[in-house]
Amino acid sequence: MQPARPWIHATTWGDDLMRAYLRPYWLSREIYNETATFIGEGGEATLMFTPTEVLSVRSYDLSTTYRAGVDYTIEGRTIRRLPGGAIPYWEPEEYFPAEPSRGIPIAVNRDVLDFDLPGDRFLLYGEMDFFTKKQVAVTYRHEDEYDGPAFLPQPEKLTRVLDKLSRGEDIRVMVYGDSVAVGCNASGTHYGGNINPHMPNFATIVCDYIHRETGSTVHLENQAVGGWKIANCLEAYDEKIAGKPIDLLILRIGGNDSATPEEAFASGMDHLLERFFADHPDANVILQTPDLPNTQSTWVFWSHMAEPWTVEAVERSPHKGQMAVARVQSFTEWLESRGKRTRDRLANNINHSNDFLIRSYAQIILTTLFGTRFTEA
Repeated sequence: MQPARPWIHATTWGDDLMRAYLRPYWLSREIYNETATFIGEGGEATLMFTPTEVLSVRSYDLSTTYRAGVDYTIEGRTIRRLPGGAIPYWEPEEYFPAEPSRGIPIAVNRDVLDFDLPGDRFLLYGEMDFFTKKQVAVTYRHEDEYDGPAFLPQPEKLTRVLDKLSRGEDIRVMVYGDSVAVGCNASGTHYGGNINPHMPNFATIVCDYIHRETGSTVHLENQAVGGWKIANCLEAYDEKIAGKPIDLLILRIGGNDSATPEEAFASGMDHLLERFFADHPDANVILQTPDLPNTQSTWVFWSHMAEPWTVEAVERSPHKGQMAVARVQSFTEWLESRGKRTRDRLANNINHSNDFLIRSYAQIILTTLFGTRFTEA
């Protein structure tokens, strides 16, 4: 774990906030703007770690500061909303409505329903800032030891792009996959409502860091499309990928493929990677595995097989020495095991992450690329 460091007080995107947000959750003693959602006037949420010092509890857009003992209390890893306080919250009947929210019939799994509500229930849904406007952001310091999955540097699998960067050459990065790959729902994008702190999508954060660290110009092209499955990636390959200069492909797919037979997903991944390396023999690939969507939903967005599928696709490939896996799914499973509910880090309450989790994508990818050069920065 890193030593305690002076607080960074920035509240709008720029060099300072980027530096704060890129401190890896598994190494840093300072956790910036960890998010939580409250259901009920006296609702509570669980933090990743046990705070030893709380710098602030703010609204998601960081414009409003809440008061300890008036608006909230923190005991151990539990933050609790105080009745009569100013922190926004959802009534249980709002968050688990009896009718589909905005026409999206996302049924609740009653086996994990944490409120005693009658009849069928659905999950609240909303894009942009509909959901995040009722989240809080907690900044604190802790002394806990991280006990989750290890994120290891894999430079030996990314030598082509790292060699170019070591020589100060420009690189071209392509992002491909589904809505999370598009950038949903970072606060600085249309999908996140273009609200403060105006954090960009994870690929932009990664490329900005690479440029600032190496001096190389990074040309980023995002060809991801919301709702896509592996079959869509294959069908659109000629239009989106073929013939384009690419040094690094960041592929994030599988979050919509839970209804895809395992054999079809495996075959699709094999063919996609085969075509890519036939066209781009000197490129590298980072495969980012899907994160967990709302685990109270019965609507199938994903499968626990998504990460193993991806890892196995790499191991089967004759080009496995040119590919690394950024295991986001493992991290979100660890969060869930810690009692960090999916609703605390989702922006649409279903399957699009908020700023708190999107930052982990960038942290994991940059660790994969640069290792201690990044994590000790």
